[in-house]
Amino acid sequence: MLPSASAAHLDPLIRHGYARIRRGNQLLSSRWGHDAESTCHVDLERATATLRYPTRRDLTVPVQYLGTYTRSDAIFTWAWTEDLPEEVSRVSRIMRRYGTRRRLSLLSEPQRHCRQDEPWNITAIGTLLSQAWTGFELQDSPNEYRYLLLGRPEAPDTPKRIVLGFQMPTTMAA
Repeated sequence: MLPSASAAHLDPLIRHGYARIRRGNQLLSSRWGHDAESTCHVDLERATATLRYPTRRDLTVPVQYLGTYTRSDAIFTWAWTEDLPEEVSRVSRIMRRYGTRRRLSLLSEPQRHCRQDEPWNITAIGTLLSQAWTGFELQDSPNEYRYLLLGRPEAPDTPKRIVLGFQMPTTMAA
C-alpha cells in the first residue's frame, strides 16, 4: 500500500498545469482569435468541442469531460460517476486511478465539497497529466459549471473536423 500523498505532492502538478492552460489559452486567442464573441458547443457523445467564431471558420477539437461543479451545493462531481461514453470520460477515470493509488482524495472521491476554484486545480492537473491543449470551464447554467480538457489542433488551417487524441503518459495509464 502506498503512503498517503500530501497536498505538497499536488502543488507542482497544479502549478505546471496552470502554465499549460495559460499557453493553450494564449494560442486560442492569438492563432484562432478566441474572444468574448466566440462560443463553444460540446458534444459529449462524440467527445468533441466546437469553438465557433463570428468571422472565422469553426474549430473542432477532441474534448475530455472531467466533471461538474454545482455552485449552490459547493460540490464537484467527477465525470466517471456519470453514464458517459469512455471516449469523453477516459481522462477522468485515469485521474481517479492515479489518485486512488496515491491516496489523493482530490482525485479519487466521487463527489467533493470544495470552493469554486478547486475544480480549476483538478483541471490543471488533468491538463498536465493528459498533455491536453488547454482546460476549459463551460457554464451550463448560473449554478453549474463543466470542466473540460481540449485536445490540441495542429494549425489554424487544419480541416474543419479535427481528429486528434490525448496523449497519456505510460506512467499515468498504468
